[in-house]
Amino acid sequence: MANDDDGKVTRIRRGKGKEAGTDEEGPVAHVATKYTKAPEVATLADKLIPSPGLGLGHLAQAKIAFVFSSAKQLGCAGFGSASLWPAAMRPFGRYDFRLLVSRVQWDTNDERVKAAAIAHLLAHCEQSERGVYTIARHDYEDFSRVAKRYGAWYEGARQVAQQLRLIDDERDAFAATEARANGEQQAAD
Repeated sequence: MANDDDGKVTRIRRGKGKEAGTDEEGPVAHVATKYTKAPEVATLADKLIPSPGLGLGHLAQAKIAFVFSSAKQLGCAGFGSASLWPAAMRPFGRYDFRLLVSRVQWDTNDERVKAAAIAHLLAHCEQSERGVYTIARHDYEDFSRVAKRYGAWYEGARQVAQQLRLIDDERDAFAATEARANGEQQAAD
């Protein structure tokens, strides 16, 4: 980026081709990613951690930093990411995990998707048999315990659900779970 005479920032195009290194048309304001505390996420996590069926009880004693990012999309399903607390951040506090959540995704999704996304991020936060905190990989595109409760709550999970429906047309477990999550009654088999 380069500063124009009037102090505005102009984006310089990077890459290959004859336009590389040339100014794009007009000034573009530089926007840095901003981070803020996320007490709303912490409140939801406090409800989810002891919730039966999600297998998050091991997090009752974990110290988790909940952080909003101004990024439009992050990590899992675009909603956020979970990581161990970086050693470089220890001077700013002692935590076991950091959950980074896109403020844009948080503000534009309904309560069910928020709960599913936070349950998903918390499911990444594991503890080994020796008591060491680690980051867990997905069971598939999601975590089965999250899918059992919230169904196919984002596009990647919906794609997997469609693929599973090709194999198991007789029983549509994802649709039944979504119906229960939305409070709909299903006809008796």
